[in-house]
Amino acid sequence: MRRAAHWALRVVDDLPSWAQAPFDPIRKQLLRDSGPAQLLTVVDALEAAGVPYWVAGGWGVDVLLGRQTRMHRDLDIVVDRFDTNEPRARRALETIGYRHIKFDRGGIWMPLRSTLDDESGHKVELMGIDWSRLTGAWGTPARSEGGASEPASLAAEVFAEGTVDGRRLPCLSAQAQLLFHTGFQLEPAGRHNVEQLGVDFTTARSDFTFDDGPDGLQSP
Repeated sequence: MRRAAHWALRVVDDLPSWAQAPFDPIRKQLLRDSGPAQLLTVVDALEAAGVPYWVAGGWGVDVLLGRQTRMHRDLDIVVDRFDTNEPRARRALETIGYRHIKFDRGGIWMPLRSTLDDESGHKVELMGIDWSRLTGAWGTPARSEGGASEPASLAAEVFAEGTVDGRRLPCLSAQAQLLFHTGFQLEPAGRHNVEQLGVDFTTARSDFTFDDGPDGLQSP
């Protein structure tokens, strides 16, 4: 029954976003909590394959804090040089039981996204950062072609380390997490993430606005 349910969930994931909304309550029931053990299983597979990665999203915040603060319905993993390393990451996850669902467009800051899940209902999203947009927001000149990989001048600001069960893991920095939670309507989980970082998010990064221009971002 669970296998059939997850097959149906994959069918729903292929629908346009507007058509998926009625199925959200069912999806939430089927997706399993990805706890510390599942996170470590995923990063072990990526490390064994030599894939550069950083934990993002809700688990990224919890890695920074060194403790789990809520349930996580998925694992968000940033992959450097997405075009080159996403296939390697995908193959690594397939060896531990994950199956690729789809490629689609993610958020404003991480538009490249590849989604996988397993038969138990765990979900992983592999994402690539839009370095051109990020360098514009931080006011740092890009030093990489096409924004495919992080400029050396930004690495220290964007990346950090945290811990899970006493193990150190690479993750996004608090500054990057805060910025990456701007430009769209936050769901409760996103608001929780920001609150854990101790910031009043109603005023954070208020100097940035979005438009429909080439970069979509303006700063005074």
